[in-house]
Amino acid sequence: MERKSKNSLVILILIVLAMIAWAVLHFFVYKGKFDDRMAKLKTLKESNAQYDTASLNAQLNQLKAKFSALDSLLAQRKYNIPKEIHQSKFYSFLAAQTPGLSDLSYVNMEYMGNEPEGGFNVLKYKLSGQCSFFELWKMIYAIEESKELKKVQNVTFSQNVVFDEDKSPYYFVNFALEVKVYTSPDDRFTSTKFTENDLKAEKIYNIFYPKLRTEIEPNIYELLEVKNAKLLAMLPDGAFLMDERGRTYVLAEGDEVYLGFLTRIDRETNSVSFVLNKGGVIETVTIRLLQESDLSPQQETKR
Repeated sequence: MERKSKNSLVILILIVLAMIAWAVLHFFVYKGKFDDRMAKLKTLKESNAQYDTASLNAQLNQLKAKFSALDSLLAQRKYNIPKEIHQSKFYSFLAAQTPGLSDLSYVNMEYMGNEPEGGFNVLKYKLSGQCSFFELWKMIYAIEESKELKKVQNVTFSQNVVFDEDKSPYYFVNFALEVKVYTSPDDRFTSTKFTENDLKAEKIYNIFYPKLRTEIEPNIYELLEVKNAKLLAMLPDGAFLMDERGRTYVLAEGDEVYLGFLTRIDRETNSVSFVLNKGGVIETVTIRLLQESDLSPQQETKR
């Protein structure tokens, strides 16, 4: 037999063997699995045929519209309760609300743990330190008015007089308080469109600032000290005065002096008047231009 005929015969035999193997696998080994898969596919086709694609898309659009409406309502609420936030988020919030504390102010923060309350999880923090009354007011206002619900409780305040390097007194407040940060196990009480509330606090009366003070700030700006000062002359643009140490000043109405202001220049009586705040005691001091024939006191003080 020729070589070419032998090769053709071998190829034919391999093809026949492959077809036999395929037939065995298809009709004997995998036939049951094929039939099972085909039955499941037929069932799925019959099941899907019961649904209307247009109807399903319409239901989906309705649900999306309803979700958007509910989300908008949640966004319009003054307070939201976020879902399972990390305890460090309150640290970041407080740092963002107290960026301009003075050099003499400080705030300590301690995480106290968490506890359940009315279906919510509450993160508890303790804040303490010292700062000015307005700094403390801004911090408490930001905590209470923030979008994500927080509450201040168990507050303790006390007055504290702090002196800087120039020995100037600052009337600070020592404080200790607890803060509750509310979180929810789900997202039913929060919105995907988060916008922080207006946290700008208006100034209020400082109840810790004493009306009468024993500490009087020093004259670090070398202003005119009205006590024992003399009016030397009346000038077209103001008054020429000299303090008890011999320093001279030319002042106009409204100019600042030590502990007060020059409020009036009276050219008819050749006098000047000052309003001074001496530790909460308001004094009106009038200094007259001394005439040779005038034997009355040159300086007069009224409270």
